[in-house]
Amino acid sequence: MILIGPPNTIQRYFLPSKKGGYWVQVKYGNDGWATKIRHETDHYGNGIHTNPHDHIIDYDPSHAPIFLKPQINYPAEAYPDGAPEFKFYCQEVISKMAFQYSEETMRFKTISEFKRSLCDGGEIVIEWHGSSYGIFSDGKKFIFSRPDGQIEYYESIDHILEVHINDYRIRDIITQAIVIDRAL
Repeated sequence: MILIGPPNTIQRYFLPSKKGGYWVQVKYGNDGWATKIRHETDHYGNGIHTNPHDHIIDYDPSHAPIFLKPQINYPAEAYPDGAPEFKFYCQEVISKMAFQYSEETMRFKTISEFKRSLCDGGEIVIEWHGSSYGIFSDGKKFIFSRPDGQIEYYESIDHILEVHINDYRIRDIITQAIVIDRAL
């Protein structure tokens, strides 16, 4: 789990995905809990994120993560020199750790697991019949991106589960679809 690491450091991890994977940087606070995560990807061109983009994390009293929304994007027109450097601590330790992609491990076993992942800030990319679809949240609405670049907004996860991909509802295929990415 990348939410816990060496206090006052920035760690770099490689997250594998069906399409190869990408690097993330995680900034850890004094207590060793992640405070910010930078994804070095646009999640396969979903139109929602820039490469890179950041997520700020807080925690509830039970120490469950709260992914503060919206995520921080760095569009070229506002950041002509690219995203700001991911720094905070006087002494930084950057290490690298790689995880292995496993299609079976990434697959959602239940609809509840899918819902929990999305509520916890998961940025989900699935493949169904050879096409990729993105499912995200901006903290207010749930976002569904189609392979043709069409982006749709929904009020709840239950609405997302009723979205049709060809003749199938997401509710009916989410435990069968290939999960390309389900990053925090």
